[in-house]
Amino acid sequence: MARWTVKGLLQSTAKLTKWRERGYSSSKSRHVVKVIPYAGTNLFVMQQEHFGLTVNAHHIVNLSFYDVKITDKEMPLDFFMVVPYKNRKWYIEKPDLSKTPFRCRCTCPDFYFRFAYWNWKNGAIFGPKPRQYVRKTRTRPRVNPNGYPGFCKHIHNGLLLMQSNNWTNLKKTPWYLAYPDWERKRDELVGYE
Repeated sequence: MARWTVKGLLQSTAKLTKWRERGYSSSKSRHVVKVIPYAGTNLFVMQQEHFGLTVNAHHIVNLSFYDVKITDKEMPLDFFMVVPYKNRKWYIEKPDLSKTPFRCRCTCPDFYFRFAYWNWKNGAIFGPKPRQYVRKTRTRPRVNPNGYPGFCKHIHNGLLLMQSNNWTNLKKTPWYLAYPDWERKRDELVGYE
């Protein structure tokens, strides 16, 4: 089973270039619902809510990072974020988006139709196996005919939310998450294996 990182999943997502040429619209509101540290297994889950800007939509995003140090002992805030959970302060190592193993899930239809099954098949989904998508029409082309794992705009925006709040180990947004840099460097992303 592959161990995916944010950068790896974005590289896989970039292979669907026609879909990504549109860029991303914003959510009128997005916020962290909860962060759950699992100290015994060195992983944490960040759950976020995203509310639509142009349509009345509400999506739940789950971001899960593995192999991160989690402790209740005080640690330097340059490398750790503080998370209150169950009446304790937990210090969670800030994930490296290009190295830390990562899984994700979103409740939006785009993620379900385009990525959920392929993420599950490739070990990149957070949670149980999704329901199998069954095509109802043959008039439109398949949305992910090559079966690339990846993520939707809500997961992308959730990662940007983490970055803007200094919850990753990077001081500035990496080019592979930033727009318009992402569009300019798409060929470099797709060519990087």
